[in-house]
Amino acid sequence: MQSPKNQLDVQKYLDVFHKYKWHGLIPACIVMLILFAGSVFLPKIYESSCLIEIDRGTIENPFRSDRERVPSLGEHLSAFSQNALRWDVLSRIIDAVGPEAILQNGDVYNLGKLKKTLGLGDGATNDDQESQPKREAVVGYLKKEVQFRQRPPQFLVISYRGTRSDVNSKILNTLVSVLIEEKIKAEVNMAGRNYEFIKSEMETYRQELEQAETHLKEFKEKHISELPNNINVHLAQLTNDRSELLACELEMKELTTRVRYIDEEMKKQSELIVSEIRREANPMITVLNQRIVDMEVELTRLRTNYTELHPRVIELKGQIEDLKKQRDGVDESTLDTQTSMLNPVHQQLAQDKQNALVRLEVLKSRMANLQKRIVENEKKVENVPAQEQQLLTLTRNYEVNAQIYNMFLQKLEEVRIQEKLATEQKGKESFKVLEYARATTTPVAPDRVRVMGFIALAGIATCIGVILLLNYFDDSFKSVEEAKEFLQKPLMGTVPSLDMAERNGHSAVHNKLLKAIGKSRGRP
Repeated sequence: MQSPKNQLDVQKYLDVFHKYKWHGLIPACIVMLILFAGSVFLPKIYESSCLIEIDRGTIENPFRSDRERVPSLGEHLSAFSQNALRWDVLSRIIDAVGPEAILQNGDVYNLGKLKKTLGLGDGATNDDQESQPKREAVVGYLKKEVQFRQRPPQFLVISYRGTRSDVNSKILNTLVSVLIEEKIKAEVNMAGRNYEFIKSEMETYRQELEQAETHLKEFKEKHISELPNNINVHLAQLTNDRSELLACELEMKELTTRVRYIDEEMKKQSELIVSEIRREANPMITVLNQRIVDMEVELTRLRTNYTELHPRVIELKGQIEDLKKQRDGVDESTLDTQTSMLNPVHQQLAQDKQNALVRLEVLKSRMANLQKRIVENEKKVENVPAQEQQLLTLTRNYEVNAQIYNMFLQKLEEVRIQEKLATEQKGKESFKVLEYARATTTPVAPDRVRVMGFIALAGIATCIGVILLLNYFDDSFKSVEEAKEFLQKPLMGTVPSLDMAERNGHSAVHNKLLKAIGKSRGRP
C-alpha cells in the first residue's frame, strides 16, 4: 500500500500536468510534425564494404627469428588502418574520386541541396584559394568515415557510408588498390635495401671467416702434436718412454758391474802365453855355410870362363878360406827358442769389456734421448689444457663466422626470391582482398522505425520540458502547506482556481467547490 506522502506527490504531478497539458502538448505536436517532415526528406544512406584476409601468402621477412612473436589480428588491424589513413593515400583517393563527389556523397542530411534551394551558394569556388583547405577537410572527413572492423580469425572489413553507393565502392576499391600498390613498392624497396645490406655484411664476414680459418690452420700446423685428440698418444708414449728409461738404467747398472768384474779378471790373466819350445843349431854356422856355398857356386862359374889367375877367382878363393876358418871357430852348441801367443781368455775378456763399454755408450745416448722425449711429452701434456682452450676459441670463432656467413648466404637467396615475388606476383601481398566493394542497392539508413521512435521521444521530452518550465515560473501557491508556511496563519480551506471553459459549465465548478470543502474539513 502506498503511503499518503507518495499519493500526494503523484497527485501533485498529475495536477501540474492537468493544469498545463495543452501548453505542453501543442509544442510537442509541432516539434514532432517538424521532425517528421524533415525525416521525409532525409536521403538514403548506402554502405559498401570489402573483405580482406590478413597475412595470406606473406613473403617471409629474411631477418625474422623463429622466436619472434607473430602479430595478432588487432595489431594487424591497427597497423593496416594507420597505413590506410595516411595523408598521401587519402590524397590519391581524392584525386581519383574528386573532392566534390566525396563531399556530396557525405551530405547525409541534404544540407547541400537545402543550401542550393535557399540560394546560399551555387557550388562554384575559387580553386586556387580553396583547393588546399578543401583537400584537408576532405582528408579529415575520410579519416573519420572510413571504418575498420576485425572479423576473427584473420579477416578485416573496411566499410564506408554515403548517399551514393557507386561513390562508396569507388572510394574503397581505390583505397585497396593504392594500398596494394604501396605494399608492392615497399616490398621491392625493402628487398633491394636488404639485398645490398646482406651483400655488404657478407663481404665483411667473408673476410673474418677467412682470417679465422687461417688462424685455425696455422695453430693446428704449429701445435699439431699438442692437440687434445693426441693426448692419449702422448700419455701412452710417455709411459713407454719411462718404462724404457727404467729398463736402460737397470741394464746400465748390470753392464757397469760386469765391466768391473772383467777388469778384475783381466788383471789375473796375462796378455801372452808360450805356445811351443824348439831346439835349433847355432844360426851363425848356418849363415856361414850358406855364404860358403854361394861363393863356391860363383867360383865354379868363374872357372868355366876364366883361368885360375883371374883376380875374381883368386879373391873368391881367399874369401872361402876365411869363411871356413871362421866356421871352424864358431861354437856348435844348440839354442832353445820359445813361441808366444795371445792369451785367449784375456782376449775374450777384453772383447767382452769392449762390447760392454759400447753398449754403455749406446744406453747413455738412448737414455738421453728418452729423457728429452719424456720432458717434451710432459710439456705437451701440461700444455694440452691451454692449447685446447685456444683451439676451442679459434674453432668457436671460425664456426660462428661460418654460421653467420652461411646465414647471410641463405638470406641473400631469400631476399632475391622475395624481390622477384614482390615484383612478379601481385597475389602474394601481406593481405588478400577476398571481396571488393560493390555498389549496393539496399540502404542502411535512415531506419524509419528508429526515426519515428526518436520523433516520439522528442515530442514527449518537449511536452515535459514545457510543463516543467511553466510550473517553475508559476509563483502562485501550489499547496496548503506552501500557503501556511508563507502566511504563518491557520487556514480554514482553499479555493481552487476555476476554469469556466471546462465542460459541464457550472456543474463542474460546483463539483470542484464541494471537493475542495471536503478536503478542508478532513484536515485537522
